Amino acid sequence: MHIFGIDISKASAFVVHYEDETFVKELDLFYDSKSLLQFYTYLKCFEDKLLIFEATGVYSTIIRQFCINHNIKHICINPLEAHFKMKSLRRYKTDKVDAHKLAHLGFTLDEKYIIHHTSDEDIERKSYTRLIMRIEDDLTKLKTRLKERLSQVFPSLQDLVKHNYNIPNLRLINLFAHPQFVLNLTKQQLKKLIKQHNNCQKTHLENLTIKLVEWAQNTYITVHEEHPLVEEIKDITEDLIRLIGRKKNYVAKLKKLCADQKLYHVLLSINGVGEQNAALLTGELGNIDRFETNKQLNAFVGIDIVRYESGTIYKKDHINRRGSSVARKILYQMVELFIMNQHRQQNHICDYYYKLKEPPYNKHHKVAMIACVNKLIKVMHYLNTTNSKYDYQRATRHLKANSIKPS
Repeated sequence: MHIFGIDISKASAFVVHYEDETFVKELDLFYDSKSLLQFYTYLKCFEDKLLIFEATGVYSTIIRQFCINHNIKHICINPLEAHFKMKSLRRYKTDKVDAHKLAHLGFTLDEKYIIHHTSDEDIERKSYTRLIMRIEDDLTKLKTRLKERLSQVFPSLQDLVKHNYNIPNLRLINLFAHPQFVLNLTKQQLKKLIKQHNNCQKTHLENLTIKLVEWAQNTYITVHEEHPLVEEIKDITEDLIRLIGRKKNYVAKLKKLCADQKLYHVLLSINGVGEQNAALLTGELGNIDRFETNKQLNAFVGIDIVRYESGTIYKKDHINRRGSSVARKILYQMVELFIMNQHRQQNHICDYYYKLKEPPYNKHHKVAMIACVNKLIKVMHYLNTTNSKYDYQRATRHLKANSIKPS
């Protein structure tokens, strides 16, 4: 067995080659095509080979893609897990030492760590998920900035996006970023301009026109029409419109990629789970058949419990948070939507939330939410393993007759 331990840095990697725990060679590997081709030529000389390296963010993606392209068995190990497995009493850390330790680690790891093949679609789905979540973060920041700027220039205009930051309303904010822009127009001119950017019914158009005029007249003007704050409001709304359009496009592509995935259809069968969240979670988790138990999936997501007891010292339990923060966020959003839409669709996870909030449990909101995320993972894993669909009646069959239900 030929093991190649690779310590990855920003511009290059240090590689050590072992054959049956016997040291063979050391070499420097750069990330250009010439160096990688030479490395592949060297690897082709050996049939039974395995590459092991740490998942170091963007730097390790080149080596990982190199292994996938050439169908090379590899282990992309979590850096924290590698640290725990390789630690010793002596603290001596260099790139060379780490590469040797990784190579030795390769001889001791189980077969389950080895990645034989990862499809391009799996990588693409995960990339789209991460891209959409980054866009959501950007949208949240821009929405906060927009509220701050509007409160300084035209506070009443915030009511347009109070419940929904849709594109037509954002276009209106872009047009009327300053109260004077409304006051400079007649009622008919205002109606015509609104209709061009917001295809609404006649009654709604009339009400919206009256509201805009009233808001503009009641606003105390603090800045002039060409003030930088007004320009910034226009820039923010343009950025929001652009990002909302991009997000919609990427979500459509992700849904198409997830259409043939078992987990996607399992999630859609759960009452209250929409197509977007189902696609995002499918893209982030991939094929969950690799998790034998729901506890393994819990640890991957990062909601497994950390418990500390030593002598008479007992610390409060909390979740690990070492797993995928993206998956945690999506699952948390799902549970929030279950609670928000409880009157539309029945879901036993929502019932469980209210049970935890009532005596004798009296759990805080976030504690109850994480408990619901844990239950959702159990349900998801069970349905995926048994190839079943969600059934509310079956899920609540075991509950007692006096179970607490939401009013």
